[in-house]
Amino acid sequence: MQRLQPTRTLPTCPQLRRFNAWCRQHRHAKVAWQHQQLVQKLRGHYAYYGITGNEQRLRRVRWEVIRLWRKWLNRRSQGRHMRWERFTRLLEQHPFPRVTIAHTSVGT
Repeated sequence: MQRLQPTRTLPTCPQLRRFNAWCRQHRHAKVAWQHQQLVQKLRGHYAYYGITGNEQRLRRVRWEVIRLWRKWLNRRSQGRHMRWERFTRLLEQHPFPRVTIAHTSVGT
């Protein structure tokens, strides 16, 4: 009987660990600059992993990056934390790109 290997879960995904480390290292930089850099990183991620059938996974990565960014923005000071309502307003000013499929897989 062959044992199936479980699919890697997102929190242990190496790309998300790199996003997490980046947000942690740059949490005290200006918000606009952080957003610009994260958008570039996400677009690169979409360009590399954006194949047909991977859209749901890319959406999940996008959501996790947004969640990680909020987590590290909350840790910028010992004062008040940023609630989701305020963070949603921040995302309206600094939106993240929607998921795009860059490549179509041949033979599907």
